[in-house]
Amino acid sequence: MVKANAYGHDIETIVSYCEQEKLCSDFGVASINELVDIKNLNDSDFWVFSEVDLKNNHELYKRKNIIPVLSNLADLKYFLDNFDHDKIVLKFDTGMNRLGFVESDLDGVIELLKKNNVKSIKHVLTHFSSSYFKIKEDSKACDQFQLFQRIKETLKSSGFTIYGSSCSNSGAIEQSFGSDETHIRPGLMMYGPKSYGIFNKNIESRFKTISSLKSKIISKKFFKQNSEIGYGDTKLDEDGWIVIIPLGYGDGVLNYYVGASVKCSNEVGKIFGRVNMDLCFIYFKNEPSGDEIVIWDDNLVEFSNQVRSIPYQVLTSITQRVPKVFKY
Repeated sequence: MVKANAYGHDIETIVSYCEQEKLCSDFGVASINELVDIKNLNDSDFWVFSEVDLKNNHELYKRKNIIPVLSNLADLKYFLDNFDHDKIVLKFDTGMNRLGFVESDLDGVIELLKKNNVKSIKHVLTHFSSSYFKIKEDSKACDQFQLFQRIKETLKSSGFTIYGSSCSNSGAIEQSFGSDETHIRPGLMMYGPKSYGIFNKNIESRFKTISSLKSKIISKKFFKQNSEIGYGDTKLDEDGWIVIIPLGYGDGVLNYYVGASVKCSNEVGKIFGRVNMDLCFIYFKNEPSGDEIVIWDDNLVEFSNQVRSIPYQVLTSITQRVPKVFKY
């Protein structure tokens, strides 16, 4: 999954790297609009999972390597009337209650496919709603998986050949659940943070976060207790050092990050006062010796927990204004 600009990491760079290293040849985005500005789509298949918008992007979809994931009868009918039938991908809602055909839609789906002389389906898929929890025999994921198998069997018994299928998102992949399908769909885990056990500090991540957010100190001053700092005149509880970095909510360092811990060499500070659009304050009890501030790196899950958010949101909040340095 490379939606939301590859979770904030730059979609073109991530896709190019994956292609170069032969890591995968199929990439998922949420909206067709995420592909409009990509200069080179190369030979990989790009799957549009949510906002397919077939009518307004007819010509773009005509390109061989862009595949809409169909989740309702109206889109399926339009697709069958206007596109090659060898790219049919159907999404089924097995309990997420988001997008997808439900089981009661099967008769209508089958009727439409047969009416258009369709003999095979490229791919069928579903999405687990709670695979970040431990998957046990009585869990929701198991119920969803069983329903997905029934749907596939109904399609097969109706005479359709199914070439591919998938259901495992990051949390399920981490638990080796549903991985017998032809495909898996890694999302967050591609970028390092765990998905399974994301709210459980006792479950360690097996992956390394591929990115870090760093900035430089542009101002450093010592202040006495009760000094008033920034917008709103937030008072210092005790003497200490206030450093300013050129990152703010215009860059994706959000107001509710106040109080979160950050690092400068061996010193730990806290984001302080109000985050500005272009700047934020960080409080250190002792004078920091370095000039680089690390907002997060391998501690991304811990940082997300501190600010009562999730890694998905922290990563995708980073704006295009933040320069990116890639190391291979």
